[in-house]
Amino acid sequence: MIEVAIAVGLVSAGLAIFTALCLHLEKKYEEKVKEVEEGNERYNTIVENIPVGVYIFQNDKHVFVNDALEKISGYTKDELLSLNPLDLLHPDYVDRSMQFMESALKGDTKVYSCIIKFTRKDGECRWVELRMVPTIYNGDKAILATVVDITKQMDLESQLKESEEMFRTLVEKSLAGIYLIQDGAIKYANPKLAEMYEYHVDELIGNNPLDYVHPEDRAKVEENIRARIKGEIPRTPYRVRAVRRNGKTRINEVFGSFVNYKGKPAIIGMLFDVTDSVRINSLLEIINNINGVVIQEKNIEMLIKKTCRILYSFNDYKKVSIGVWKDGRFDYVYSLPKEGDACFDVKMSSETTIENKNNFNRALIPMLAKGNVKGVLVVDSYEQFLIDEVRLLQTLANNLALAISSIELDEVKKRAYEQIKKNIEQYAILVDHIRNPLATIHAFAELYVNDKEISNKFVVQINRILNVIEKLDSGWVESERIKKFLERY
Repeated sequence: MIEVAIAVGLVSAGLAIFTALCLHLEKKYEEKVKEVEEGNERYNTIVENIPVGVYIFQNDKHVFVNDALEKISGYTKDELLSLNPLDLLHPDYVDRSMQFMESALKGDTKVYSCIIKFTRKDGECRWVELRMVPTIYNGDKAILATVVDITKQMDLESQLKESEEMFRTLVEKSLAGIYLIQDGAIKYANPKLAEMYEYHVDELIGNNPLDYVHPEDRAKVEENIRARIKGEIPRTPYRVRAVRRNGKTRINEVFGSFVNYKGKPAIIGMLFDVTDSVRINSLLEIINNINGVVIQEKNIEMLIKKTCRILYSFNDYKKVSIGVWKDGRFDYVYSLPKEGDACFDVKMSSETTIENKNNFNRALIPMLAKGNVKGVLVVDSYEQFLIDEVRLLQTLANNLALAISSIELDEVKKRAYEQIKKNIEQYAILVDHIRNPLATIHAFAELYVNDKEISNKFVVQINRILNVIEKLDSGWVESERIKKFLERY
């Protein structure tokens, strides 16, 4: 009996312990369930409030969507749950996304990430970053996806790309040579700069910019680069002589500024070829000097000689010749240098002609005054003639023609004056030679002609002659006035 009682006691104790353990486990289970529910609630709260669209795709439709996807798509949650995710994609991206979904559901693909276009309910297309991974939902295969609206970023990138493209186009198509110098080497050169030096762009990159500078100007350029890097001088432009591939020298105007490029000091700038404008300005100054001679000189030969000497001082001119045309031939020709006269081989024309010789160019410019050809200006140049240069030479040639016409007119006036002066003197002599004999005849008629009628006839004729003499006297007076007028003018 004692053994039975002990056994019953042990069983009772075991049942009590088991019951207590079950109660403890039940409590723990309830706590875990509550913890899971709270975790799910926290998860749902997070998923619903993050600014990223989230959905779960299963059996050809959405089985879960969050608030953010509702906002991104423009559909309500109920509408989304009735749609296939592919319905939200732009047609261009449907096939690729569908292939991934099929592959993921088969277990062949783990992660799919891409940037695609999303079509909202109102038809607006938005750029989104889509990430999809295979998962298990409610015990069955599904796809978990996140959707991030990146339309603003894509628009900004597009604008930035357009801005960069526009800037690149401006630089690449610029009429100015653009460069970037760093560490004593050319890091960038646009096509115009390469064209100015007669190289390809890739031939310039990495080279020392001083290699393309005239030896006499290299020290100046080197100092300007150093001073700009140090910030010692502002963006003041300066001129420098550059050497092309063919060895010819050109004058460039340089604009450079300090920049920080890839964390290191550099110089970015522009080059303009001002050779032609410098050439025209120099020629204009020379022609202005010639115009002073044209105004003052009154001798045709001296005018031509002085003009040739001044014009020949222009560095680019190999030879200058001027021929004065008169009576169908060259009346006077002068050339510098004095080896032969180019004008002798020139066929007179009223049109300007440019000829390309073996090692120089020749401009034949008619000297026109009121449509009449007064001569020709012949200029031989080592360089190609510029349009503005030819226009300046045409103006000079016409000014010379007008000056020659003016000098010729002055010579005609001078000869006319001398003739008038001579005529006046002859008037006075002629009148005296006529008046004196008439006085003698008049006295003879009155004293020695007894026939009064005949004497009167003599007197009448003498008076008529005297009237003519009086008119000659008045003509002499008028001639004196003309003489004095010509002396003044």
